[in-house]
Amino acid sequence: MPKVMLIESDPEFLYLIQRYARASGCQLIHPASTHQAIRAAETERPDLVLLDITPGARDSRAVLASLKAGRATSHIPLYLCSASEAALREGEHQAEGCLLKPVMYEDFLAILTKASTQVRPP
Repeated sequence: MPKVMLIESDPEFLYLIQRYARASGCQLIHPASTHQAIRAAETERPDLVLLDITPGARDSRAVLASLKAGRATSHIPLYLCSASEAALREGEHQAEGCLLKPVMYEDFLAILTKASTQVRPP
């Protein structure tokens, strides 16, 4: 069962991704805060990380940088999610891709499939 980690504070978007995860047969991991996200990624070893990013959000950018620099997490495909195209442009060079909100189920499935087929270190 693939694991997807969602780092997001909006309850409506969380609910949407929970439905997508359930429909696609994957486990959703949702850390309570951006501070817990890095440790959760290290211990849970998700197949995919979805990170909400907003313009000027320092916490999200710090999580992005930490996950991409971390020895145990740098290989995990990370996609940015935002309702702001400007925020996506700011961080797109550090992520595997970007999803503009609202995210459609087909787009979620496409990145989940792509992430599940990538070879990862043990």
